[in-house]
This record gives sequence, C-alpha cells and structure tokens, in this order.
Amino acid sequence: MAKMGRPKVELTQKIMDEIMVLVIDGRSVTSICTMMGFSKQVYYRWNTENKDFNDAVHEARVNGKVSRKTEAEECVQDCIRKGDGKLALDYLQCTIPSEYAKRRIQDNTHNLSSPFDRLLDVMKAKDETEKK
Repeated sequence: MAKMGRPKVELTQKIMDEIMVLVIDGRSVTSICTMMGFSKQVYYRWNTENKDFNDAVHEARVNGKVSRKTEAEECVQDCIRKGDGKLALDYLQCTIPSEYAKRRIQDNTHNLSSPFDRLLDVMKAKDETEKK
C-alpha cells in the first residue's frame, strides 16, 4: 500500500539559495515556508539534519541584520544631514543615552529614594539652614 501524506521535499541548492535570499531579507520562518510552499516542519528538519543548511541560515541572518542596520544608519544620517532635528535628537538619545536621554540613567544603588523625595530633603535642609 502506498504511503499517504505530502511527498518528501528535498533540499536542493536552488531551494537553499532562494531561502537564503529571504533570510537575508529578514523574513520569518513562517513567511519563508509560505512563500516557498513547504511546511515549517520541513524547514526545521532541514535545519536539524543538514549542518550546511543550518550554518548558511545562521550566516544569512547575521549578514542580513548587519546589512539592514547599515542601511538604516545611512538613512538616519542622510535625514539628519537634511535637517531633521527630531530624528537627530532621537538618534542621540538612543546612541548616547547617558548624555541625551530624556531621563538620564542614574546610579541609585546607594540611595533608593525617589527624585521627589530627594528634592523634598534638599528643600527641608534649606529651610532648616534659613531658620538658624
């Protein structure tokens, strides 16, 4: 009796190359499988059983992230050069938060009181010195 179910999909170099283009593009596994016409189980089987495929996917993901990051940074720099002040500030707040963040990161390990409590303490101390 013949086996029922989907026919087994074989990983060819052509399929692998097409998958790598999608991975570099930042597509999800679900999206890749839908676009390529096979199930996620097939993808994960290839990823588990085929070290070359696994390594290629990993490298493509890393290269894709680096490529997208570089492209985004170039776009941001271009917009800043064109005078987008809000974007410039947002960029500085993200890249140098210690100097440009809306709320500066503080070391509160020694004093766990809130900024409001510290302000009240300062005001009380000032009042006490004025009374003397």
